[in-house]
Formats: sequence, structure tokens, C-alpha cells
Amino acid sequence: MVDLLATNTDSVRAFLALLAYYLPRTLLFVAFMPLLGKGSNSGLIKSAIGIAIVLLPVQIAFASSFPHPATQDFVVFTLVTEVMLGTLLGLTIALPYYIFMAFGALIDVYRGATFAAQANGQDSGEQLPIENLFGLLFTALIFAGPGLHAITQHLLYSYATFPPGLIQVGNFDTWVVALVQLVVDYLAFAVLLSGPILIIIMLVEFAMEILSSFTPQMQVYSLQFGLRSVFGIAGLILVLEFAEEEIFRIFGDYSTTLSTLLGLVP
Repeated sequence: MVDLLATNTDSVRAFLALLAYYLPRTLLFVAFMPLLGKGSNSGLIKSAIGIAIVLLPVQIAFASSFPHPATQDFVVFTLVTEVMLGTLLGLTIALPYYIFMAFGALIDVYRGATFAAQANGQDSGEQLPIENLFGLLFTALIFAGPGLHAITQHLLYSYATFPPGLIQVGNFDTWVVALVQLVVDYLAFAVLLSGPILIIIMLVEFAMEILSSFTPQMQVYSLQFGLRSVFGIAGLILVLEFAEEEIFRIFGDYSTTLSTLLGLVP
């Protein structure tokens, strides 16, 4: 293929045109990946990953002489549908990530750790300890667990099932419904994950209220933040220990959902 491109200017133009059709979906998909949107080099990292991923389907389409008429209507339709599909694929990663982050922040608020927010050197913002932990937990499941392989595989499958320019806009109704259901599942899981910890923190606070009413001279409130943190973190460790199978089950359901949407499972 390299020799063909080197000796034929039309082939170079055709390859670049094909790359322009395929690239928007992958770039939008990569743009939603957690922890890749921070820092001064995030744009370069995302672009490099997106181009590396998209080269495989582009080479296959180029070798099979995939038709790509250069009409204005086709270009506009292809761009719109690729942006829509890339956004939907990317949201399947981003929404669960931010749900986990939000409930981690909720735990920090209830245990009184808002004063312990730490400056983030990457974006000059602030993050709470357990909020950051929940974000890292989900990111670890994506990058170190089965998530990244499944997501990348489904992205490549999407090019085989829905080539650029051959997608019907009506097909996105099913995607929107599946995306909403995916968000609901992750939201419910985040509630179940953080609920026991919040209950433990509230019970500690209730016990301290009772103790302080009988022994006001002890000044129990000086220990409340430390006790909330100790019992809250202990509860978090226990919950994560027992939630391991549920986490992998959710990723299995996620993979099945994407397979169904891409037509890989009847």
C-alpha cells in the first residue's frame, strides 16, 4: 500500500479523504476518555491515540476500495453522523466516570472533608480525596481491567457495522435509549457503592450526638472529622471488597449492550 501511495497521487488523495471520513468518530471517542483531558499535552495524546486506532479500519477500507463520493451532501451527512456516533460511544465512558466522581465527592462532603480538598497541579483546580479515589478506581477498571479492550474492540467493530456515510439517523433512537439505560445502571451502582459508607458516617455522627449529650465535658466534636474518616474509609474498603464481582458484571453488561447496538448479537 505504501508503494501504491508513493507512485499514485490520486491514491494519496483518496487515502487522505478516507481518513477524513473515519477520523471524527475516533477522535470524539478518545476525547471522552477519563484522565486524558488534563494537562498541557492532552490534545496531542488524544490525537495520537485516535490516529493510531483509526489507521486499521482506514487501511481495510482503502484496500477494499470503499466508495466515498465527494458530493457536498454526502460530506455533510457523513460528518454529522460520525460526530453523533463518536459522541455516543464516548459518553458510554465519560458518564459513568463522572457519576463515580460525584458520589465520591458526596462521601467526602458527608464526612466533613471539604476543607481537605487538594490542589490539582494539572488543571489548577481542587479535588476531594475520595472523589479522586473513585475517579481513579473507574479509570483503573477501564485501562487496567477489561474495559479498554472491550471499548476499543467495539469502536473497531462499529466501522464494520456502520461505515461512514452509510448510517441512518433513525438508528440513533436505539443508541439513545441504551445510553440512558447505561447511565441508570451506573447511577444505581454508584448509589449502592456509596450508600453503605454514607450510612456508616451518619451512624457515627448519631453516636457522637448521643455521647456528647451525656458527657458535654468530653468535647466529642473535636474528634468527629477523624472518626468519620476512619469509619468511612473502613466502610469503603469493605464495600469495594464485596463489590468486585458486581463491578465486573456491570462491565460484562456494558460489553453486551454495545455488541447488541453494533449488530454483533441478535
